[in-house]
Amino acid sequence: MTLPAREVGAAVLRLDRNMPKKSNVKLARAKALQGDADAAMALLTADAAADPTAAASLMQLHAFRGQWEEVVRLGLPLVDRFDAFDTMNVYKETVALVAWAGVNGVPLRAVELKQRIKKESPRPVQIQLQNAAKVLSDPKKYGRIFLSDADPDPKGYASAVEVMRKSEPKLWSAGNAAALTERLLGIARACGDQKQALQLVLGDTSKVSFEQGAFVAEALVKKKDLKGAWSFLEPRLGTWWPLDIAQVAPVLLLINPELNRLMTPDHRLEVLSTPRGFEA
Repeated sequence: MTLPAREVGAAVLRLDRNMPKKSNVKLARAKALQGDADAAMALLTADAAADPTAAASLMQLHAFRGQWEEVVRLGLPLVDRFDAFDTMNVYKETVALVAWAGVNGVPLRAVELKQRIKKESPRPVQIQLQNAAKVLSDPKKYGRIFLSDADPDPKGYASAVEVMRKSEPKLWSAGNAAALTERLLGIARACGDQKQALQLVLGDTSKVSFEQGAFVAEALVKKKDLKGAWSFLEPRLGTWWPLDIAQVAPVLLLINPELNRLMTPDHRLEVLSTPRGFEA
């Protein structure tokens, strides 16, 4: 069973609090999640050279500011340091941001990433670098390669809903509309059913999280409703939670080709200034 991002994030917070204090990095991440990117970047810059996870956090903030040259400067050394991260999730986002920096105009060739693939590296690491090279070679064809896309499965959605109807009938009771929408959207997202998601948001969406909101926003972008997509996603930015202590911003918004279309300079800065995760 997949835990909600908030529950995983709470576990990450407990882990971070129990770790030995490491210079200013913990304070910097708190500042970032509070929406104070300037203070966070100043603190992270002081530690980025010695702490790969600080560099990873810093490059996320640079990416949202559109400072792609800094993303490459910080990120290229990190693609060789997969063992410095607690989770593959952060390493994957780091490699993806480096690739998207190339897409966004920084001189970077696919061969430069292919040359960093070592035979002794774990297979998942080799795959991430190969994926980055593919994005650089053809971003239109391979732009979604870092995403965990589920093939649309309407039958799977219907089956899962029927199981939930039998196991949790109270969700269909009066007064539970918001909770029901939130749960059903979670199923739609797991089943890759964006058509169903767009039907569900006609109901009470007051409990919809960032992850589900991003799924709906992506569906709206595909329908060329960028204004509606941002209007749905914007009030949910504060419900994003990091799944690793090195994560300080929702990188998904930059490496998902559809959601990236919403990331105007003003919107990127709004993401950074929105209190989120532990500090929301």
